[in-house]
Amino acid sequence: MHQPASYDFGVVALSASYQSADNLRGVKDNDADLWTVGLGVPVGAAGTVHLAYAQLEYDRPGRDPEVKSYTLAYTHALSKRTTAYVAYNRTDNDDGATMGLVGYGHKAGSTVGGENADLLGVGIRHTF
Repeated sequence: MHQPASYDFGVVALSASYQSADNLRGVKDNDADLWTVGLGVPVGAAGTVHLAYAQLEYDRPGRDPEVKSYTLAYTHALSKRTTAYVAYNRTDNDDGATMGLVGYGHKAGSTVGGENADLLGVGIRHTF
């Protein structure tokens, strides 16, 4: 189940979503709930500051790890089709969780169970 919502008030754009999944990876009672909230604030004619928070709660037999993610970003339109961006994300894992923005588990580049992950991204996006 995925329930996104957003509204642009002009001075701030708000967004939120909720997702739930049952029996992840085919494992009975391995469930998860994910919710996010975010906002975008225009800065000048071409820039936007973005803030976001997300929380992932597992419901697993024997343990219920929780993951919290915080993001701060800035986007700047260089032209109609080109945008420069810089973003920072912090993912806090507890109770052995191993989530990060680049995937999950040790092979996917996230952290050792229960450790936190930090990610800094800088780039330019151009649409053709």
